[in-house]
Amino acid sequence: MFPPVPPPNINFNQLANHTDVAQYIETYRKDSHSRELPFLRKISALNSESRTLDFGCGLGRLASAFLAEGEGVGHYFGWEPDKKALTWLKKNYADFNRFRFNGSPLPKHHTYLSGKTSNDTTNPDLALPNNEIWHEFIGNSKFDLIWSCSVFTHMFPNSAIEILKLFKQIAKPGSLIVNTFLCVDTRAEKELLLGNTDRKLPFRVNGIRTFSYENPLICTAYPLETLNQVYASAGLPQPEISYGTWSGRDNRVTYMDLVIVQIPTM
Repeated sequence: MFPPVPPPNINFNQLANHTDVAQYIETYRKDSHSRELPFLRKISALNSESRTLDFGCGLGRLASAFLAEGEGVGHYFGWEPDKKALTWLKKNYADFNRFRFNGSPLPKHHTYLSGKTSNDTTNPDLALPNNEIWHEFIGNSKFDLIWSCSVFTHMFPNSAIEILKLFKQIAKPGSLIVNTFLCVDTRAEKELLLGNTDRKLPFRVNGIRTFSYENPLICTAYPLETLNQVYASAGLPQPEISYGTWSGRDNRVTYMDLVIVQIPTM
């Protein structure tokens, strides 16, 4: 199966040389096909009956890997707030019954793509899915795997708690919730001070670290204590963390940190 590839003019995530079509396609597929799906398939024991939710699926990088891998990895649900991406995904996966996509837009002050996000701690609204669209999309489904890539790296803790609560509600007993974060533990803090990380995080806003005070959601890094508090507040077990190359380590899947919890079976 030759999975669809989005045109460069709607690809808001990929900084590739768009004049080199082969390179663009390779960059789009590379990590999801060779690293992410193999890792997720192994740790979740995905099979033809499995259900996976890809929350914040973007332009379908992981969907592309699921399609290429075949029916043995099961059913794929992609949630995406960006209207152009969602329209493209629905059109290009319409013929594949084991794929479903939906989403609801976020207010501009909740998306870093707007160029300016709110750092006002008095603003009570959260970056949550539209309740009606979400429940219509999820239905009665329970998931074997819930995955997000570079979602919580653009989200404040109060919203992260509520999103994780949603995940907990739809996760099967024994299932895995795997999210990428940027986690500032003691080691990362040391590497930041030494200038050995792939970014600087000089600002503290709404409980997170960031490199932009004007647009803090362009990068949200969580102190380890805050991360653990977020998961506890969502009613989830304390997560296991596999640290990425951004802070000088290598989980062999992504430069970000993999944060993993298993839903208790009892």
